[in-house]
Amino acid sequence: MGIDWLFELDQIENQGATSGKDQTIYYLEANLGIFKGHNFKLSFEQFDPDTDIDEDEQARSSFVWEYMPFEFTQIRTGYRHYDGIPQDDVQNREQFFLQLHNYF
Repeated sequence: MGIDWLFELDQIENQGATSGKDQTIYYLEANLGIFKGHNFKLSFEQFDPDTDIDEDEQARSSFVWEYMPFEFTQIRTGYRHYDGIPQDDVQNREQFFLQLHNYF
């Protein structure tokens, strides 16, 4: 049993004529492997689509359980909380999900 951490920071400087918006993205993830084939994942993401505008950030928090019952097959279920600008319902929601992944 152990915790694996992942942190990523991206700063994007757009120099194009049509898009002069600089952006910042943060990502933090903790993976906890408890039993063979079982993984719990906690993550937090923040996205600033335009660093020149205050109060336009978007954030997402997730709690995910991943299970690999056998080789090349993964079942994922979890919960995500989205937090963005108050005027946009799509940026402010909760999501429960169940996914089946087959790798080949």
